[in-house]
Amino acid sequence: MLKRIVSGIVGVIAIAASAFAADVTLKSRLDPVIDRAIKDERIVGTVVLVARDGKLIYKKAAGLADREARRPVTLDTQFRLASLTKPIVAAATVALADAEIFRLDDPVTRWYPEFKPKLADGREPDVTVYQLLSHTAGLGYGYLESGKGPYHQAGVSDGFDRSVPSLDENLKRLAKAPLLYEPGTGWSYSIGYELLGGVLENAGKGRLPAVLQRTVTKPLGLKATTFTPADKKRVAAQYAFAIPRPKRLADSDTIDVGKSPLPVAPGRVFDRKAYPSAGAGLVGTAEDYLKFLEAIRQGGTPILDSAAVYSFTTNSLGLITSPALGKGWGYGYGVAVLKNQGLAESLHGVGTWRLSGEYGSHFWVDPQAGLTVVVLTNTAGAGTQERFSDDITRAVYGPERKIAQPTVDGIPVTTVVEGKAYKFVPEAVNAASFSIANKPSWAAFDAASGALTGTPKTEDVGTYGDIVITATNSSGSASLPGFALTVAPVPPPAAPVAAK
Repeated sequence: MLKRIVSGIVGVIAIAASAFAADVTLKSRLDPVIDRAIKDERIVGTVVLVARDGKLIYKKAAGLADREARRPVTLDTQFRLASLTKPIVAAATVALADAEIFRLDDPVTRWYPEFKPKLADGREPDVTVYQLLSHTAGLGYGYLESGKGPYHQAGVSDGFDRSVPSLDENLKRLAKAPLLYEPGTGWSYSIGYELLGGVLENAGKGRLPAVLQRTVTKPLGLKATTFTPADKKRVAAQYAFAIPRPKRLADSDTIDVGKSPLPVAPGRVFDRKAYPSAGAGLVGTAEDYLKFLEAIRQGGTPILDSAAVYSFTTNSLGLITSPALGKGWGYGYGVAVLKNQGLAESLHGVGTWRLSGEYGSHFWVDPQAGLTVVVLTNTAGAGTQERFSDDITRAVYGPERKIAQPTVDGIPVTTVVEGKAYKFVPEAVNAASFSIANKPSWAAFDAASGALTGTPKTEDVGTYGDIVITATNSSGSASLPGFALTVAPVPPPAAPVAAK
């Protein structure tokens, strides 16, 4: 591992020192998007960086780091990274596993013996390090449940506020809440990275900031990425989307990004007594984050080997699916991974990995296009959930980029609408009987005729499947051309046309 770190430093310096080569066409598309968002007061301040094949081709700092003090954003402004902390913690976790400090299939109790949550039926299953990395541990987030959910009842902090004095106390409370499902059988975006921080501290024999510095930030030269920024004036003030313009968050406040308000304390990053949140606690600059992403995109040097990077940036869920992931998306280690561009209705290329943070920042890496895009803002909601992020994506790819025809394993998808009857009858073949694989739950199949019929309901919306019908006669069996179905909601009624 030492050899890889030493040999890789030269590569990172080369990336950082590479000449800025502006893409004039890209600038002509991106500048108006950013300027309009600032002018319309949807975003208070932002830094946007775009690299192609390791070369910086676009950079822009716009708006205000502190609206009330009229302090402008600069390229060196630090932003609260929120969930963009997770990929850095994931990289540190994989680096320690690569160094054989622990195994990803280790039970968490090996390193955090106090954490023994139970299922609703009272069983006490093992939770592994890998399951924390991939959000398959059966954990959730308080803001993603109702205000009367078990995390609220147990007083669990999501890592954004200062309501709990220590990580140990927070994890004790978390262990009292029942697991959402058997670990390894489902997916749910979760507070599991807080527990992962505790594992890293115990296994890495140091406080989380020291472990991250040793494994990620120091080897990459990320000098502005920290849990405790030294210069308050360098850190952007935090806002949240509101009408008519974003509101400045108080030090004890909430933001609406889930099923219940998320308690936040923006001043937490200046409180050295607050425990370092492995799921949401870092601040950093766009330049630092670009360096980190580029190191991963280019193979991991000097922090990870190529095999680890493959696991990091590839869907690791197998057959596990979840509506929360969105159609066409899977999950790697701390990042969402695009499996199917058409189903996701995304401009990103297959294999793109991305993440957004609750304080308003996001990134994506599109290996097919050689693109790495970092968008840091200080405006929760507007930076990631409003049209700003979509406008940025369209501007980066340009008008010539089109969404692919939806497919499942290369098979075109047919869309059916909830509440409407559907019938598929195979073309005439000399068959005595038919069989079907992957039959939708809402449909009936007639083995005599091969007809597939049914009426999908509202709960079927978003489901899809690769269907194969096999015809059988005295000569043998043959599969007919496969097809796929996806269930769409009823489209909204057209707006009435005003009488002239």
